[in-house]
Amino acid sequence: MDSTYPWPPDQTFWASTFPEHTTTRTTPYLFKNIIPAAAAKAEDVLAGFAAIRRAHAAGTDIKAHARVYAGEERRDELLPKALAAPAWNTDTFDAFVPWMEDLVGAERFSLVINNLETVSPALAAGLGTFLHSLIDGWGCRWAALNRLPSPATTPEPPSESMRATRTPSLSTLAPTPRTSAVGWPSCTRS
Repeated sequence: MDSTYPWPPDQTFWASTFPEHTTTRTTPYLFKNIIPAAAAKAEDVLAGFAAIRRAHAAGTDIKAHARVYAGEERRDELLPKALAAPAWNTDTFDAFVPWMEDLVGAERFSLVINNLETVSPALAAGLGTFLHSLIDGWGCRWAALNRLPSPATTPEPPSESMRATRTPSLSTLAPTPRTSAVGWPSCTRS
């Protein structure tokens, strides 16, 4: 039975559910349905692959890279064909799957794309939300685990050594970062 997880994952997921399923973060576990379809739409994946194909046609170097497998066998010689072949008829998986099956010459294939979020703003947003949930609000927890005084109760700014090890600002991920005047994540005592 597949579980349903909150989206984005909350601190309870990261502090309890994740360690419970991964033997305290030491063994892999496949979390199914953790990222909802709305955060990683099939159309966004196809648009990202189309962007890779356009970059290949233009000779533009990008960070996203693809690999093709037929069954379990990696088939590097098929990648140029997948990047240069005329596009599938529509931007749906209904047309994409037969197109890839024909290119690969097999019903069972895999198209593995690394760094797809670099060419897909929609997928980058979903990934950003996921990563933000991982680190959001943990600055005070980190300070407590490292036996540092809570910034909310520290009467003076932290020393240079503490600033060098503090949790970085989330300003690139969070639309409204919660930081104190000295740049520490805001904390409240429970």
